[in-house]
Amino acid sequence: MFSNRLARVFLFSCLAVFMLAGPAPAEESGMVAGRVADTSNNSLRGARVHFDQAHLTVVTDSDGRFAVGGLEAGHYTVTISYTGFISDTREVEVAAGAETPLEAKLHPDLHVSETVTVTASRPRGEVEALNQQQAAQNEVNVLPADVITSLPNTNVADALGRLPSVSLERDEGEGKYVQIRGTEPRLSNFEINGVHIPSPESSVRNVKLDIIPSDLVGTLELHKTLTPDQDADAIGGSVNLVTKTAGDQPYVRVSGQGGYTDSLGGRPLYQTDATYSKRFGVDKATGLLIGGSYDWNGRGINDIEPSPGTTDLGQGPIPVFSAMDVREYRYERSRLGLAGSLDHRLGPGSSLFLRGLLADFKNYGDRWVSSPSAGSFLTSTQTDDSGSMERTVQNRRPHEQIYSLAAGGQHDLGRLAVDYTVSYSHSQQNRLNQLQATYAGPDDVAFNVNASDPYFPQFTPTNGVDINDPSLYTLDTWRVSNEKTFAHDTAAAFNLSLRHQGGVFKAGAKYRDEHKENDVNDVYYSATGAPSLSLASAQDPFSDPNYYFGRYPLGPLPSLSATQAFVTSNPSSVIDDPFADRLKNDPNNFTARERVTAAYAMDTLKLGAASLAFGLRLEHTNAGYTGNKVVADAKGHWVSTNPVSGDNSYTDVLPSVNLRYEIDGHTNLRAAYGRGLSRPDFGDLPPYFVESDKKQTISAGNPDLQPTHSNNYDLMVEHYLSTVGVLSAGFFYKDLKDPIYPGVETDVAGGPYDGWTQTQAINGPKAHIAGFELFWQQHLTFLPGALSGFGVMANYTHTQSKATVPGRTDEPQLLRTTPNLFNVGLTYDKGAFSARAAVTYNDANIWEYNYSPGADLGIPGPNGDVYLYPHTQLDAQASYTFRNGLQVLANMLNVNNEVFGFYQGSPQYQIQREYYGWSLSLGLRYVR
Repeated sequence: MFSNRLARVFLFSCLAVFMLAGPAPAEESGMVAGRVADTSNNSLRGARVHFDQAHLTVVTDSDGRFAVGGLEAGHYTVTISYTGFISDTREVEVAAGAETPLEAKLHPDLHVSETVTVTASRPRGEVEALNQQQAAQNEVNVLPADVITSLPNTNVADALGRLPSVSLERDEGEGKYVQIRGTEPRLSNFEINGVHIPSPESSVRNVKLDIIPSDLVGTLELHKTLTPDQDADAIGGSVNLVTKTAGDQPYVRVSGQGGYTDSLGGRPLYQTDATYSKRFGVDKATGLLIGGSYDWNGRGINDIEPSPGTTDLGQGPIPVFSAMDVREYRYERSRLGLAGSLDHRLGPGSSLFLRGLLADFKNYGDRWVSSPSAGSFLTSTQTDDSGSMERTVQNRRPHEQIYSLAAGGQHDLGRLAVDYTVSYSHSQQNRLNQLQATYAGPDDVAFNVNASDPYFPQFTPTNGVDINDPSLYTLDTWRVSNEKTFAHDTAAAFNLSLRHQGGVFKAGAKYRDEHKENDVNDVYYSATGAPSLSLASAQDPFSDPNYYFGRYPLGPLPSLSATQAFVTSNPSSVIDDPFADRLKNDPNNFTARERVTAAYAMDTLKLGAASLAFGLRLEHTNAGYTGNKVVADAKGHWVSTNPVSGDNSYTDVLPSVNLRYEIDGHTNLRAAYGRGLSRPDFGDLPPYFVESDKKQTISAGNPDLQPTHSNNYDLMVEHYLSTVGVLSAGFFYKDLKDPIYPGVETDVAGGPYDGWTQTQAINGPKAHIAGFELFWQQHLTFLPGALSGFGVMANYTHTQSKATVPGRTDEPQLLRTTPNLFNVGLTYDKGAFSARAAVTYNDANIWEYNYSPGADLGIPGPNGDVYLYPHTQLDAQASYTFRNGLQVLANMLNVNNEVFGFYQGSPQYQIQREYYGWSLSLGLRYVR
């Protein structure tokens, strides 16, 4: 109560100061506006323009332009600086009621070659990014388009994985989610042009970043500390994807490439993109940019998924593999992206804009699975003849889409500046007419289970049963899936900035309304045998002779098209139990609506060499959810489904302080404190309730889940090098309260379900993450001759975490927290030639808590927690640019064919290990 009252007093006091100060009358103040460029008249984005007498620093926009109003009439010393260039100092006279122009052209520093800083596109992009980072009030890493496209980054996640303190969670050979500073993906925020984007997936908040092509990106901004004018649901950090906008010069870019992936005997891939921008009208006031990208990837995956566990043969538990899936995937992934922007300059410091982005991803593929299941173990390797075989085929049909549209403007009114945005964002994921057929095979197989090489376990029949005889398999089940998820987010934001002696006061408000629905309508058919279908009559001709390094024969594979044709022609061959369908579908159907109202006030003060940004953000969340109560009787049969609703409302007080101290013109010391939050996943919130009388279990949603809160502490020192680079080292600590643990089992005490077992997401008491990061980026232009083209980009992050998990006393790591990660890249830029090679490493981390106290063989045993395997990947790219702007390029992705997968307890107890092969692409790119 006290903190809420204090927050209101603080906010109203700040607003009162703002209103009392007000903008100075036009006749008492003047304006300075202009542009900063290099000697070739290329705009310098992120240049710092400092007015000594006003203790004020502004940063140029993407066109190198700036405008400062509300300046008292008089004399000012203005210093324009940009990393890699010689600073320029000007004396300026500001007249009341007048605009004073200031145009500056900076010369490259003598320590940096003209070629690197002005001509070569990637180093030029690095210079812009470094200047943005150096001038930012908070800790931020910036990744511009030129750097993103210098390595084979197919999607936005792959690009972000190159940054310090970012680790990737991959899916089917590409980056999917990002973990920032040792936090699970749920704890970070993703925006497009400053607009919150809802997740297309049904149960989570984090956005699948493999949906968005990297070619659409103008800049990726990774904010590791936040200021009060940013959304606070970013404990780990906040990623802002800034789309491209039209610059002063016309721009055309067209590229195309094709290639080969070394999997399934060789699969093709191709990619093309195009961008056009130009400014029109008087003084080029109106800018237009349109761009598009399309790629098709014929990926293949070799995957085995054993089931580790224990058996007791009278001398205590021993580890065994009781079953295994031998999986083959054939993918046809297509990704379409469109982006555009329209802006109009109304005058110095004032403009209107319209920006949009569409990303469409069809992650289509076919999957075949052969599944041996061991019987009872007679020895550590031999089972009895109760083992079985099963084969399935599925056409995977997830179709995901994101689009966002934002419109707004900014106006410089002297000392007062106003900006505003209205936006609409939509996301969806559909699985329509996804089919799966399962063929039951022999159920009298005795196996020898050889796990002497635990990474290649072998299940070999020992009683003469031919598990590769297709006549021993018959159609058992047929499944038709239709699942739809959609979310839309409508928002409006308004900000006021007041320049005062020594800094800028800022206040604003934002309203966001998110609606999400999930609709699952899967139909599960059982084969009647009248008539039956033998696998011998429904085989697929597909084969992969080199599957999994030749270690496993795939055997006969079912044909989905043949199965579908049979079921269509013989409707009596399968039967559906609609009540059983409801038991599986109804718990997953829900609607959710969440409204967030925010207000903030902050001040930025320039105190000599120090710059201090501090303030307070208030966020009020009002949410409502509707799920289903599903009841099954003592025989496990569906009895009833009834809708049930729940709601939650809470207010968060979120202070933050960011201090930047300029030790010298190239070195910053940064310190920050901020309080952030992360709301629960949507899949855990709807009050669904599944009652199983047969098992005496309850599975339930939890609308009373509280958001996770964190007090974040950061300390960093950064030194910007004249040879285009930076050295930085930082420490961070996150003190979490109310971490969320999904799927926790508890015993019900009292009431009608006394003694039953309930599974539900719940809040835990606390957790923490501590870590440090190191970053080195530099062009080694001081080296002699051809060696001067080399450069390096390297970062390393270490984190330690502990979580208080209900039911456990060992305080394991937080879920999905990567203890060690690094990126090491070697670059070369000399004349028209450019090359990159980069190694990315992500350490093993806990994916899911699975260990229960007292489990056989303890925490490191086969019943331990589920870990994601460590991942080391090598990528490379080289290009040559001709004078006419034509570029020839070649790249290789996953050169070392790194494994992806999971294990339980210890690496030898694998539950998934899959390989994708390497990819090679050749292409042309034209830029003018």
